[in-house]
Formats: sequence, C-alpha cells, structure tokens
Amino acid sequence: MGNLFKGGLETQPNEVTIEELPVRGHLPGWLNGALLRTGPAQFEVGPDSYRHWFDGLAMLHRFAFADGRVSYRNRFLQSPAFRENNALGRIKYADFATDPCKSLFKRVASIFTSPEYGGNGNVNIAQFGADFVTLTEYPLAMVFDPKTLDTLGVYDYEGTDAQNSTAHPHHDRERDLGLTYAAKYGITNEYRFYSMHGKQLTSLSTIKVDHPAYVHSFGLSGRYVILAESALRLSSSVSLALSGKPFIENFEWTPEDGSRFIVIDKVSGQVVVEAPTEAFFSFHHVNAFERGDELIVDLIAYPNNEFVNAGYLDRLRADGAGIPGGELRRYRVPLNGGRATYELLTTENVELPRIHYDTYHTRGDYNYVYAASVRRGTTDFYNQLTKVNLTNGTVSVWHEDGCYPGEPVFVPAPDGRAEDAGVILSVVFDSQSATSFLLVLDAPSFGEIARATVPQHIPFGFHGQFFTDPIAV
Repeated sequence: MGNLFKGGLETQPNEVTIEELPVRGHLPGWLNGALLRTGPAQFEVGPDSYRHWFDGLAMLHRFAFADGRVSYRNRFLQSPAFRENNALGRIKYADFATDPCKSLFKRVASIFTSPEYGGNGNVNIAQFGADFVTLTEYPLAMVFDPKTLDTLGVYDYEGTDAQNSTAHPHHDRERDLGLTYAAKYGITNEYRFYSMHGKQLTSLSTIKVDHPAYVHSFGLSGRYVILAESALRLSSSVSLALSGKPFIENFEWTPEDGSRFIVIDKVSGQVVVEAPTEAFFSFHHVNAFERGDELIVDLIAYPNNEFVNAGYLDRLRADGAGIPGGELRRYRVPLNGGRATYELLTTENVELPRIHYDTYHTRGDYNYVYAASVRRGTTDFYNQLTKVNLTNGTVSVWHEDGCYPGEPVFVPAPDGRAEDAGVILSVVFDSQSATSFLLVLDAPSFGEIARATVPQHIPFGFHGQFFTDPIAV
C-alpha cells in the first residue's frame, strides 16, 4: 500500500508572488479580503531533520480576494529559529517533538529560568490591535506585515514567565478583550489564564497542579473559562529538565487518573467547579455555552494520545500511513458538582473544527460545525471536508479522490442572515499534480463553486484566519 499524501509533508523552498491565480468556477463578488495562514514548510536544516509534523519551520501564506480575482504570496517567517538554524546549518532551537542535544546545565536552566524560544509561529495567526502575529505553543509571537508577509519582529508579551502557552486565544465579546492560557513548570506547576490588553497580560486565574496536562486550547462560554484537562500529563518538571527528551515526550498517558473539566468564572477568576470524567485527549474546543445548571462543552476528543504519536514524520510518510480522526463530543458539565458525561454529535471522524465564530461563539443556538475529516473505511490523511448540522444530525461532505483538504475557514456573507450564509475556504493538496489549490465551497449547500490553483505544493498546515480589515487587504 502506498502513500498518496506524503508530498504534503515535504519541504517547500520556493517563495513566490502571483498576482492572479487561475480560477475554475466563479468567486463571489462580495468575497473581498485576505486569507492568512501559517504552517510548517521546512523540515530539514543541513543534516538535521525535524521529527514531527508540528515542528517544521513556519511559512506564511496569503490569498487575497478582490473583484472576483485572487492572488497568492508565501514567505518564510523570519523567526530566530529560521534565521539562526539556517545560518548554523543545523537545528538549534527545541520544539514540540524535536530537541537538539543540550548539556545538563542548559536543560536545567531552560526549566527554572526563562527558556530560549525560537518564535517558530507555525500554528495560528491572530490580530492583536493593529498587529498581525503568528502564534505557537510558546509565549513568544512574531509580528508580520499582512500584505507583504515580511516579518517585523518579536511580539513580546509583558506579564508572564510561563514556558508553554496556547495558540488559540479567545475574544470575549461582552468585555471586548482577549483571553489566553499558559502553563508554568518549575518547583510548582501552574495553569494560568490571562486577560490581554495589547502586549500586557493581566493574571485572571492561577491553578496549582502537581502533574499538569498538555493543553493545546481552552473553552469559553458566556460566563466561564473552561480547561479540559486531558490524561496526557507531566510526571514532574524535574523530568522535563533532566530526561533529555523533547517537550511532548515528557508527558505520559495516565488513563487511570481520568480527565476533568476545570470551570473558572471569567470575571473573578475563581474556580467554580471541577468535574471529573473518563480519560480523553483533545486538541481543539469547538464551542461552549450554559444551559440551565449545566455547562455544555463541544470539543474534538480522542480515547488516547495516539494522534500525537501518529504525527511523527517517519510514521506519516510511511506506506499505508494514516491519521486518527477525532470524535465531535458534547460534554455536559454539572455546575453544581458531579461527573461530566458526553454524547457523540456525529459518527464522522473529524478534526480542525471551525464555526461561525464572530456571531455564534458562546451561543447555545449554533447549528453548524465545519471540519476536516478522514473518510469512513479509509486509512488515510484528512481526505474530505465535513459540515455537521447539530440540529438534525445530517452531514454534508466534499471529497475528491487523491485530494487532501486542510482546515475549513468559514467566511460569512456580508448581508447573510442565516448562520451558514457564506463560503468555506480550504487549502487542498492534490497528490496527482503535486500542487495545491484553494477550494471555495458554498457553505449552505457545501458544493464547490470555485478553486484557484497554485503552481506548487503548500505543505499541510494547521490554522489561519480571514480578514476584511483594510490593514490586511
């Protein structure tokens, strides 16, 4: 058995600017703005190779739409990791599952003092005020120009000494401020939540924990911040310093301890309830809202941490490789105490979920979840896009043989009243031509209305955002 998708995990060395991509079909006239994405694009530095899909050096991508046309530009993020690694001809900075050899002294110092970050923002993109930034799982973001994709420098947060953070901050509409998460390891380990005021982080809540879990994202409802603590936990910060293993390999799967939801009042920062549940692992929250005396938390969950292990590049590039799909679960967290329980919202295997965030995030009347998914009966990479109707359970899909779509980004129509009035944008790797194209789906029908072809492959990435801000366009 071969591997059709492994070309999407190969280095893309070429930086290009294409003023107008060829389009098959017709782009909506109202679609004006820019889709900005980031993701790994360089997997080797000299004789060294990154070990995991999550580790590759970041490349920025820009699809700009105007008057029924679309342009494309890509540039490597000129982070300290990119510049110094390539200047040295070897990997200098540690990442998720890759860690160059260090002396024992440097390992200890990196835990109990401020560690050295490479700023390899290959996970997500956000706009903080007038600044456009790339995010990764360390509290050092990079600022870039949203038009040229030129790297402008470091976006240093003020007010945290944490070593691990989320690339998925939230926007609290009611108070018009950002909320983010970080973890501090050391003599004591802490989960930390912050409100964001520009570069200044103000502590909202600090939760001490003996064995912190690996946390990629968190949830937000109208009243609460939600930490879904998985069963992938750190045995001790001393082992993190002394083991000689890269970051994620210091976390152990502990199903006997179960998982729990920690619910925090988003204004006072006080823990409201801790609800245990059976062991699960999760990367991405979908939505959360209150319903009576329950907190509803929708997320993508796995019964174990096999997704992390499946992301090692030697495994993903092997013949017959595949990636596990997650379950779209609805957890019911009792606010008066007790265990959290869940139900499945679809039987499709899904990941990289998106919703109509700006309007329907934290609302209980939302109906649609969009995701990349693994087609039933296949052992493969993400080979279809899925739209789940939460009201009636129906599922719509887009699939084309030999094509591998990425995260589906929902863009609302400016005059649309329905929740799904708009389009879906997804970057797709075509294994037959070894190139990529931007797919445009009509969100209500989930049918293809256009695709714009890029004359080279875009390596599989993670997240991006659509901006209509004039600064970006």
